[in-house]
Amino acid sequence: MASTFSPSLKLELIGNGDQSGTWGTTTNTNLGTLLEQAITGVRAITMVNANYTLTDLNGISDEARNAVLVVGGTNSAIRSVIAPAVNKQYIIKNSTVGGFAIIIQTASSTGITIANGATQTVYCDGTEFYVGVDTVLNSTNAVNVTGTIASAVTGTTQTFGDNTTSLATTAFVQAALQALYPVGCIYTSTVATNPNSIFGFGTWVAFATGQVLIGAGTGWIAGAVGGSANAIIPSHSHSATSVVTDPGHAHGYDRAGSTEPQSGNSTQCLTNPATTHPNTDTATTGITVATSVTTTGVSVTNANLQPYIVVYMWNRTA
Repeated sequence: MASTFSPSLKLELIGNGDQSGTWGTTTNTNLGTLLEQAITGVRAITMVNANYTLTDLNGISDEARNAVLVVGGTNSAIRSVIAPAVNKQYIIKNSTVGGFAIIIQTASSTGITIANGATQTVYCDGTEFYVGVDTVLNSTNAVNVTGTIASAVTGTTQTFGDNTTSLATTAFVQAALQALYPVGCIYTSTVATNPNSIFGFGTWVAFATGQVLIGAGTGWIAGAVGGSANAIIPSHSHSATSVVTDPGHAHGYDRAGSTEPQSGNSTQCLTNPATTHPNTDTATTGITVATSVTTTGVSVTNANLQPYIVVYMWNRTA
């Protein structure tokens, strides 16, 4: 009876009565070579910017039987590693050059994508590949890890402006802060600490001591200074002008025993020697006085301080 081979590991199954005197060699190959390869074997394969099909051989060493596949070579796009459509577990490391992912799949399945630089455990159920455990990027970095991560863990610095859920490295944070506080910006704080001690970058100088900031625009040139902390009352004087108006008037009086007219100016008034009572007279004045005061000096609008709170201001100059 002829030998057959197992479906997944391709071990040789000796027929009853076959290989008399040589069956030991076949058994040793099955146990000492092929099973060890399936359990502990590590195989390096090299891609050449194309899909790669694993060798799959009956009863002898091959690529597909190994437990671990280290995939190298250079790719300029995402490429696939084609494995047999049998029950099998693999640990696969994507060590290709070019920065592209690889896909482990059967000839007819969708497969599992493995990021560049990542190590992934996968398994095939004879039809499709599935993720075995979460992706491990390298010996010190992992995805979906809970608990405390060592301070020496490193990662890929994302492009500035990335708003995905990717982790931010210290380099990414520094780039974001420097974009937020570019040269020429003003930093304010209620403490006197120089911003360089906080952010770790830039040359910062104390700015605008005793001054407030005004927005630039028409009539206001950026960088110009002016104003006064104190109200200004210029030295000045006032003058007054009065206008007196007299439209003219007359006096009336009584003079007993006089034959003179009872009207006229004061030089015509006589006394009556025959009587002892004095003359009497009445008068109504027509005099009016108008007084005006002129102004002098300059406007002091907005020269007083508005309500304020004092803070520290720093200008980044480099």
